[in-house]
Amino acid sequence: MALNPPPLKLYDSAQLALDDIHEFAKGQGYRVSTFRSKTNKQTPPTVRKLWLQCAKGRDYTKASRTRHAGSRITGCPFKLTLTRTIIRWQVEVQNPDYNYKAVTHPRALPHYWQRTNETNQTIANITASSIAPGKILTNLLKKDITITLQDIYNERQANKTKLLGGLSSIQALLKALSKYGNDGDLESKYYFAHKEDDRDCVKYLFFAHLESLKFF
Repeated sequence: MALNPPPLKLYDSAQLALDDIHEFAKGQGYRVSTFRSKTNKQTPPTVRKLWLQCAKGRDYTKASRTRHAGSRITGCPFKLTLTRTIIRWQVEVQNPDYNYKAVTHPRALPHYWQRTNETNQTIANITASSIAPGKILTNLLKKDITITLQDIYNERQANKTKLLGGLSSIQALLKALSKYGNDGDLESKYYFAHKEDDRDCVKYLFFAHLESLKFF
C-alpha cells in the first residue's frame, strides 16, 4: 500500500486541518505529529505556522548501554507545513517520501491508542446502563474507533476509582448509608448496622430500607 501525503487543501482553522490530516493519515497507514510551531508577536500570541512530520521521523537515540530495546522510529523524512494565510490555513508538503510500509491496522501505531475525552465519556455513559464490555466494544468499533476490550476494562476501572474518591468499595458503601440514613427525608432513610475487628476491617454489614423493615 502506497503512503500518500495529505491533499493540499485550505481550511478555516488549524484544528480542522489537523483533524482532517490525522484522519487521512490513519486511512493511509501512518501518523503525523507536530514538531515545531511559530507564533506572531500579538498579545496573547497566536499560532501562525505548524511544522509536521511522520510520527516515525525522529532519529533513534540509544538511551541505555546495557539493554537492547527496540524502537518504532525509522527516521522517516516525510514533512509538511500548515500555514495561516490571509484567507485560510494552507497545507504544503515539504518532503513526500517515506521509508517504511503502511501499517495494516491503526492499532499498530501507539499514537492511535490514545482515547479521546469523547470516547471515554461514551464508555462511562454506556457502562452506567449496565451494558457488558463486549457490547461496548462492538458499539465503538462500528464508529471506527481504534480500541480494544482491555481499553474498555481499563476505562471502567478508572471511572470506578474516580467515583469511589480514594475509598474502598465497602468504605464508599458505608459513607453512602450514613448519608442517606441521617437526612430528613424518611422515604430515603436506610437502617444499617456493621461491626469491625481490631484492624478496622468490616466483619459484617446489614442494611435495609426502612419501608422494607415493615414487612418483618
